[in-house]
Amino acid sequence: TDDNTEWFHEVRDLVLDHNTKSEHLAFALTYNKASDEELAAVVARDIPLMVMSYNVMTVFLVCLLGRRDAVNTRVGFALAGVLSVMLAILSSFGFAMFLGVPFTIITQTLPFIILAIGVDDMLI
Repeated sequence: TDDNTEWFHEVRDLVLDHNTKSEHLAFALTYNKASDEELAAVVARDIPLMVMSYNVMTVFLVCLLGRRDAVNTRVGFALAGVLSVMLAILSSFGFAMFLGVPFTIITQTLPFIILAIGVDDMLI
């Protein structure tokens, strides 16, 4: 199977190299591992975006719920809210992977939606 994978990569590189050289022809590749490879690349590109969105949301909540006096501040509440959303996402994805649920593009957007809903529920 390593020989097949190497062959697929060589053909892919050859076709993609030809795409950049030709003005009139464009090729698209479809093979059995293309979607898996592209999904892995998209997930790897979105990890910094996910980390940034959680950090921005945490800073927003700390600024929103924080007070100048130590008695009425709710910074711990903000941090616990974001932490509970993160733990819920991690546990649900872990359980889904345990059950063998396939990871698709739709599932990739769920952490952002769950973060928004969790923060909204925390503030209401």
